[in-house]
Amino acid sequence: MLSDRLAIVDGGTVRSEGTLEALKAQVDEKYRVILDGDLSSLSQNWNRYVKVGGKHFTYFKDENNAVELVREALKKSVKAEISPITLEDIFVKTVGDGEE
Repeated sequence: MLSDRLAIVDGGTVRSEGTLEALKAQVDEKYRVILDGDLSSLSQNWNRYVKVGGKHFTYFKDENNAVELVREALKKSVKAEISPITLEDIFVKTVGDGEE
């Protein structure tokens, strides 16, 4: 809301810049699923994930695949939520995926 253009900086180097819409367009995935709990009961047919604290963030191009993972997780008592990607997600995808 405060800026027309953004820059993603990693170690003093500008890795990407542009409007929020332009930065989102640079990332293939458009949806994220956050899982919290024991993932061993899940089918593991989903993408790589980023682990932040005790939560696992995974990203999807297709909303249906993201919803499918959330349904499976909830059936197996794993906390799960889905949302469109955020600026924070764009940063993570731009500078590196962290733990896999």
